[in-house]
Amino acid sequence: MGKSKAFLFRGIAYYENGTFEKALTDFDKFIQYNNGKSADGKYYKALINTEQNNCGEAQNLLMDAIEDFEAGYYNNRHYVETLRQIYKQDLNNLRAKLDSICQNKPS
Repeated sequence: MGKSKAFLFRGIAYYENGTFEKALTDFDKFIQYNNGKSADGKYYKALINTEQNNCGEAQNLLMDAIEDFEAGYYNNRHYVETLRQIYKQDLNNLRAKLDSICQNKPS
C-alpha cells in the first residue's frame, strides 16, 4: 500500500465531510494503485453509493470489498489498530443495511 494510503485517508476525510465526488476520486486512485484490490476503498465507495441511493452499484462494490477483505487486501497492521480500520462486522452491517433499503428498489 505504501504511499497510496494517502489517497485512502484523504478519501475518508472527504467522505466524512460529505464531499463525495472528491472522495470517490481518491478511492478510485487508491484502488488503482493497489492493482484493483482494496476492501477499504470499495467499502467506502459502497457507503457513498448507499447514501446516494445507488443500490445496485453499492451492492456490487460491497461484494467486491468482501472478496478483497477475505483475501487479505485491507488496511491493517499486526498487533495495532489502524486509523479507520474496517472489520468483517462493518461489511456485514453494510450488507444488512443494503438488504433492508434496497429490497424494493431497482438495481
